[in-house]
Amino acid sequence: MTKDGQIPGGYALLDKEGNRLTEFKYGVFFTYMDGLMVADDGSTWVSTHQVINQFGALIVPPVFDFLDLTDDKTCVVSVQDSLADNNRMGILRLPADAATRKPPAGERPITVYLDGLDLLFDTEPTIMNGRTMVPMRKIFETLGADVSWDGEARKVTAVRDGVTVELAIGKDTALINGEAMKLDAPAMIRDGRSFVPLRFVAEALNCDVSWDAGNRRAMIETAGN
Repeated sequence: MTKDGQIPGGYALLDKEGNRLTEFKYGVFFTYMDGLMVADDGSTWVSTHQVINQFGALIVPPVFDFLDLTDDKTCVVSVQDSLADNNRMGILRLPADAATRKPPAGERPITVYLDGLDLLFDTEPTIMNGRTMVPMRKIFETLGADVSWDGEARKVTAVRDGVTVELAIGKDTALINGEAMKLDAPAMIRDGRSFVPLRFVAEALNCDVSWDAGNRRAMIETAGN
C-alpha cells in the first residue's frame, strides 16, 4: 500500500483483517519467514534495513545497509555493517521471542478510520494531552468541509452543511457558529504542520467518534452511514 504525498517511503504492514499495524514508513518489504520480515527504511534517503515481525514490532533497528534472514529456524540473520569503513560481514542472532513479540502500546501507529476506511495522512496523527491530533486540512476536507486559513491570525475556518468551525493555533477555545467552546487540546503546529483535535472537529461537524485504546484507533462515523 502506498501513502499519498510521502516521499520516500509508503508501505505499511497490515494484519489479516486489514488493520494497519505500522506507519507508512517502509520503502520495500523483502524476505518473509516464520513471522519475520526484512524491510527497507523508506523514511530516509539513505537505504537501511531492519527486521519487523508479524505484529509490527521492531526486532532489528534500521542500522544495516544489507540484512538477510537465513532459513535456519533459530532466526539467524546475516548483516553488513554500513557504519564501519571496512563494511564487515557478521551474524546477528535474533531473540527467541522475535516472531511473537508484540510492540508496546505506545509504538503502535495512531490510525483514523472514517466509515470503516483507514484515512491516509501525509503526516501521522499524534496524541497531545491525551487527545488525538490530526493534520488540519486533511481531516476537514475528508469530512467534506470547505477550509480557509488566515495566516496572520493563524486561524482555520471550516464550513459544512451550515456549520462553521473556527480554530486558532494555541487557543484553548474554538467557535462553532460563533459560540465559544472549550478545548482540552488546542490546535498546534508541529514540524511545520497544523494539527487539530480530532474528536472536537468531527463532532462539531455532526459525526460520531469512538476510540479503541488497545489498537490506538479512532473511528469516525458520518451521519446516515
